[in-house]
Amino acid sequence: MEHKDVVIVGSGASGLACARRLTEAGMTCVVLDRGRRPGGRASSRVLADGRLLDLGVPLFRMSDARTRDFMGRWLEAGFVVPFPGRVADVTDGHMTLRDSDEDPRWTGSPSMGALLEAMAIDLPVRQEATVTRAFRAENHWVLQGPEDAEVPLEVHASALVLAMPLPQARRVVSDLPAPTDGNDACLVAAFDAIPEAMPGGSASPATLACYLHGDDLLALVIRRPGRPVVVHASAAWSLPRLERSPANWAAEMAEALAARFGGPVPKTVHAHRWTFARPLGPLGGGCGWDPDRRLAVCGDAWIGPAGRFEGAMLSGLEAADRLLRQD
Repeated sequence: MEHKDVVIVGSGASGLACARRLTEAGMTCVVLDRGRRPGGRASSRVLADGRLLDLGVPLFRMSDARTRDFMGRWLEAGFVVPFPGRVADVTDGHMTLRDSDEDPRWTGSPSMGALLEAMAIDLPVRQEATVTRAFRAENHWVLQGPEDAEVPLEVHASALVLAMPLPQARRVVSDLPAPTDGNDACLVAAFDAIPEAMPGGSASPATLACYLHGDDLLALVIRRPGRPVVVHASAAWSLPRLERSPANWAAEMAEALAARFGGPVPKTVHAHRWTFARPLGPLGGGCGWDPDRRLAVCGDAWIGPAGRFEGAMLSGLEAADRLLRQD
């Protein structure tokens, strides 16, 4: 059994930002996450042929003064670079390119997953540590893992931070300091090629992040040289297919793209299911906070516009500051 000042569940951007703030302030903490590596919804994958895929967040803004120190460190270490292309919006079939000077975007180098791994350097992060239950015992929290785990998990802490989508957080602590929550689903597939007539096709700039608004199939298309094309399906298309196998809905997506835009059916190289993708919100307040139980809930649902990488970080910093102030 071990005891910490704070235990943080979730090693995405919010949880890691929170842990960094707390450890630099001298608190003892540990970050627990069920995944094999840090990332959350900024995860990446390396295919068998060595190509990289950003499966979730592909690029981000970083403009708030509260994240300036992080950004300075990342730039100096080479963990982030300007997004090497253009960003576009498609509404009613019309594409508009954003001004990269007025609205700069950044991405992890060489991937978003690599950036999250860099965020975790020197932090007490424990991967493949699934938390199934958290409860108060006297004046501290007790966190436990699955009963049938080969290595039992039990951690005690004076305070608890849940840095994850609210539906997942409620599985750990049912009575959260948070209003009713919800998240859109998103199915993501990577293809070796896409139809030329599709937004982000061969007539577009070499590297392009294309956001589609109001489309019944597409939400985002990312194309970068040397990488598969990554397609995020809309929430409306994703939700009714969420429980199907990835092979099933990825094949359906490929066929739908070919039917809609012409050309051969693209070859799928990877498929990923985000059950809790962009949150509904923002909820406001920076984070959820229960001072009596020393319980914070943070993530991209709390700071608007909801669903942004920087917002997740800011929420994690807010949770850390609440704990440090002990308000």
